[in-house]
Amino acid sequence: MLVSFDFDSTLALPQETGAWKPNWAMLHRMMWHLARGDSVIIVTARSKQMEPYASMSGAPQVKDFVYAYQLPISEIYFTGGRLKGPSLHRLGVELHYDDKDEEIEEAEAWGIRAVQVA
Repeated sequence: MLVSFDFDSTLALPQETGAWKPNWAMLHRMMWHLARGDSVIIVTARSKQMEPYASMSGAPQVKDFVYAYQLPISEIYFTGGRLKGPSLHRLGVELHYDDKDEEIEEAEAWGIRAVQVA
């Protein structure tokens, strides 16, 4: 099964100090899926062109976060601010984790199971 995780406020949590920390519950969920034999990707609404500038706002770059925490993901996909449903469908994702209501609704509208992350 192909499983996807959102990045901002799902895998990485912004702090009031401006720093970011891992969402350990989601990282453990990711590892659970991998242990089951699922393939895992990250699908983010970030823009690939703007990603190098993420650190200017205090946010980590996705690839740096993946490297720092040695996450064995297959790929990182950027939707450039568009809702993820069409991309998830095109990629063949069967299950998506996200913190945004609109992304959950969009995924489900495309027939993809979605889990709301608090």
